[in-house]
Amino acid sequence: MSRVCIIGLDCLTPQLVFDQYLNHLPYIKELLSQSAWGRLESSMPPITIPAWSAMVTGCDPGQLGIYGFRNRRDRSYTRRVLPSSLSLPLPTLWQVLTDHHRRSRVLTVPQTYPARPLNGTLIAGFPVPDFNGAVSHPPELWDTVRARHPDFQMDVEDFRYRAPAEVYEEVVRMTNARFEVAERWVSAEDWDLFMMVEMGPDRLHHSLWDLTQPDHPAYDADHPLSGAMLEYYRLLDSRLGRLLSQLRDDDLLLVVSDHGAQAMRGAFALNQWLVEKGHLVLTPDHPASGPLVPQHVDWEKTRAFGDGGYVGRIYFNVQGREPRGCLLPEQMPGFVEKLRKQLQGLPGPEGSNLQTQALSPEEAYGPSTRGVPPDLTLLVEDLSFRVLGTLGHPDLMVNQNDRGHDGANHAQHGIVIARSEALPPGQRVGLSLYDIAPTVLHHLQIPVPPHMKGLALQSKAY
Repeated sequence: MSRVCIIGLDCLTPQLVFDQYLNHLPYIKELLSQSAWGRLESSMPPITIPAWSAMVTGCDPGQLGIYGFRNRRDRSYTRRVLPSSLSLPLPTLWQVLTDHHRRSRVLTVPQTYPARPLNGTLIAGFPVPDFNGAVSHPPELWDTVRARHPDFQMDVEDFRYRAPAEVYEEVVRMTNARFEVAERWVSAEDWDLFMMVEMGPDRLHHSLWDLTQPDHPAYDADHPLSGAMLEYYRLLDSRLGRLLSQLRDDDLLLVVSDHGAQAMRGAFALNQWLVEKGHLVLTPDHPASGPLVPQHVDWEKTRAFGDGGYVGRIYFNVQGREPRGCLLPEQMPGFVEKLRKQLQGLPGPEGSNLQTQALSPEEAYGPSTRGVPPDLTLLVEDLSFRVLGTLGHPDLMVNQNDRGHDGANHAQHGIVIARSEALPPGQRVGLSLYDIAPTVLHHLQIPVPPHMKGLALQSKAY
């Protein structure tokens, strides 16, 4: 029976794979000649969490109620929650397969901790807050893998605060160990779906983009690490070649990334801007710099507050909705337009106004959302500017991330390479992260649930 193999490479970016590095990647270049391939539009926001969960459920962050790495648990000002596998209200691919008596092997896909029972095997992926908890299914699998592969790990800890050379060396070890386990798992004959995700590309993009990519203002061709990104991509190419040699001719292969990367051109201090505009009012004892402290906000006078990240998340302090709401519900439409107009006037570092998008929940996700979505999701300069939630910066426009060294920001498009007897080879356009789950189920002849947003690649006309 034909199977599906998904190789997930977090943040692998199309301009490097399909263009800049392609002639150095012989296995990927050959694979492209056999496959349908193209840029893959990510979720909104295009972040590891929620993007991988959106991919494996076929549902957008609004349907999942997961809007970033940390979400408001409720309408209070202080309670935040780290998403986990228990946060997903809709089934993943391997849960659907379990219901149809099909077997899966799932290796370090983000947001799979705690490991939940399935028909198959699973090692949880980033983030894993407690290695004494449910890291794998079955539970003894984690100890077995670690004993056999001592370098196996889910992620590189504190990568933004460590020397780039050290991060590079650890990423290489992590990637080799992950593919060693993947090769062992793929060689088994007991799966209908194999899926793995390697975090290495994302960690290297953030750590090394400014040292390796000519589009970054800080690039130095003479830096000792200037060739490190290409060498890592060549490592990925080699490991992919070894892994893919174990697949059958009738297997569906999907090489995918959850989003792309680009040079980070700067950062915008969102909460500091809200304070300057009078929308966010602090008490006199609020610290002059550092994170926004909810206990030191004058909520009775505050109309909006924000969270930082690759995108900004702006929340309104609405009377009758938030505990100490200030903004009347009927004032919200006018306030949205006021904020959008003010954000369009942001002066950039070179004098011209920054390009901004402030998306409502309906614009970002559609008419139905779960949980507590941001009232506006802010993108600055097509995601090439990060958004900061901290206060006390010398200017609203900052050169660096407030969470440590960072050379790259995310980009809206990742990649997909799909090899199947049912897919004519060639470049495709209009591909979405939400197409992956229906494509898998279509190949396995399992009905696609109606809540999935995308379309199977096999059914798309080109």
